[in-house]
Amino acid sequence: MKKAILVLLILVTMAGFANAQKFAFRISGGPYIPIDQDFKSIYGNSFQWGGDMSWKLNEVVTVRAGVWYLRSLGQLTYSGNETKLTVWTVDAGVRFYAPFDWVLPFVGVGAGPSFLREYNEIGTVNDTGLAVVGEAGLLFPLRRFRLELGGRYSYCSVKPVEESVNIGGFFFYAGFGYRF
Repeated sequence: MKKAILVLLILVTMAGFANAQKFAFRISGGPYIPIDQDFKSIYGNSFQWGGDMSWKLNEVVTVRAGVWYLRSLGQLTYSGNETKLTVWTVDAGVRFYAPFDWVLPFVGVGAGPSFLREYNEIGTVNDTGLAVVGEAGLLFPLRRFRLELGGRYSYCSVKPVEESVNIGGFFFYAGFGYRF
């Protein structure tokens, strides 16, 4: 929680330096589908949500920073007992837009740390890994409001116990934002 508050303060500070016409904020959520089969067999698909702030450099390039939250319940493979997972990802990146009048298709890349915490009857494990993200979507500008539909693919290898696991996956989202 302290990490999320720190990131939020950094993002708000970033907003203070932004030109009023170039700054935007977005919240979004949607299904998260892990790609690692061992990870998926324990936790299945989940719901992820988050938000980000962006600063438009020109008509084509925007830089952004965001925080994403995933919480999931699962069952341990051998005992069948409940296990809980929390993942916070803080990332920054760049987006490239194709500027049209009513819709802005985009692609983007980014990276940042992912903080994993898994807790169950065996104990609690914490680990951090570098998440690398690719994204694509459509941004629909509605005056100052923004509707966004997109998908993100992330790769993040962590080693909470003896074996490494990729906690990355596909995140399909709908987002709502505001441009200042």
